[in-house]
Amino acid sequence: DDGGGVQSCDSQHRIIDISFHNNDLKGTIPEEIGWLSELKLLNFQNNQLFGTIPKTMGSLQHLYYLGLHDNALIGTVPSDSFSDLTNLKTLHLENNDLEGIIGGDDPLCLLRVMVIAPIHGSLEHLTADCGRGLLQLKKPEISCSCCTECY
Repeated sequence: DDGGGVQSCDSQHRIIDISFHNNDLKGTIPEEIGWLSELKLLNFQNNQLFGTIPKTMGSLQHLYYLGLHDNALIGTVPSDSFSDLTNLKTLHLENNDLEGIIGGDDPLCLLRVMVIAPIHGSLEHLTADCGRGLLQLKKPEISCSCCTECY
C-alpha cells in the first residue's frame, strides 16, 4: 500500500489529509507544514526523512493522526509545541533516532489524561522507541512514562 500524497480536501479546497507513506521520500519535513491549518491526517511513515520534527506542527490544531514512524528523524520530540493538539488521537514516533523524556507534566502526557481535565486532549495511541530491552544492542532513545506502546 503506497501513500499517494494529498488524499482529500474540504469544501473550501483546504488540504485535510496527506499520506506519503512508503514513498521512499528523502529530506526534511519543512517548517511550512504548519501552514496547513486544516490538516487532520499526516502520514509520513516508512520513508527516509531526516532532521528534526518541526515545531510548527504544533499549529495543526485539527490534526488527529500523525505518523512519523520508520524514518531517520533526530533530536527531541517538540512536546511543548504539541500542547495545543487537543484533537490528536494517534502519534507514531517509533523507529527513528529521536531522544529525550516524555513523562510527568510533559504536554504529550497531558494530552493522554482527558478524563481528569476535559481541556486536555484525547491522545489514545502514543508509540515511541522506549522499550528496547537488555538483549538488544541499542538502548531506548526515549524515556516515556505515558506511551501506550514502546518499541
